[in-house]
Amino acid sequence: MTNNKVMFFCGVLIVITMLFSGCGVYLGPGLTNTAEHLESPAYQDEKASANYVSTKMSLGNRFDYDDRNLHGHISFHRANTFQYGSVTYGAFGYLGNYRIAEPFEIPAFAGNKSYGGIGLMGGGTFHVPFKHVDWEIVKFTTRLYNELGEYPQFKRELISVNREEDYFEDMYVNHGRMVDMAFGTGLKIKYNDGNVTRISTGFNWHAFSQACSDNGDCNFGETDLIGINFQIGHTLPQGISLNYMLASGVSGEYWFWAWGNNAISTFGVSYQF
Repeated sequence: MTNNKVMFFCGVLIVITMLFSGCGVYLGPGLTNTAEHLESPAYQDEKASANYVSTKMSLGNRFDYDDRNLHGHISFHRANTFQYGSVTYGAFGYLGNYRIAEPFEIPAFAGNKSYGGIGLMGGGTFHVPFKHVDWEIVKFTTRLYNELGEYPQFKRELISVNREEDYFEDMYVNHGRMVDMAFGTGLKIKYNDGNVTRISTGFNWHAFSQACSDNGDCNFGETDLIGINFQIGHTLPQGISLNYMLASGVSGEYWFWAWGNNAISTFGVSYQF
């Protein structure tokens, strides 16, 4: 990668981080607003297929000033690129830790809460290819996974002792099987030396797929976890990719905004073969 390309890549990260840094994030599932658009080969006048092994780390998702959510995951997916689109599918696993300060003055729930899970993922794009650019008009990714551990249990306990408070509704306590999605649009910039830069923007949506608490109430609505995101990545001719995604907090009713002031950053490295 030339110095100019490195400077461009780093400059975009700095600017976008500044723009997103004012967004608050609510306490949700460990993977809230981290669904990314899966990599696929750029179209080069013929069908292309590739396998990808990726490792990623996310930091953010603060519920209160002193809370931190850190998780990492590893994944494998295969991608098939055609003239006007691509299809991707794979699986992943992850481990994380949510450090909770004193949410709503309940010291009993302070401390580190671990969690983890496994899941399946897939997606696709509809794109228009040009000589040096693939214009990805529509991009879509979805993940189905199961999240277990101390953190989901903490949310269920928090609901049970604060059920009379408006701030603690059943949606917050989602556990078991979960679905999240990412929608967006973007560009793949193809260089003559084999480098490829990927830039996209869109939004994440975390759907709740089953009853969220013991009374069985979990409805879709305006309080679903939704966030906007920006994603950039660069693939070297050797097949190594560096990836970064910045996602905002959630939007919805007023109680979904937290007092924290931190977006979610996801860093990744992948190998294409």
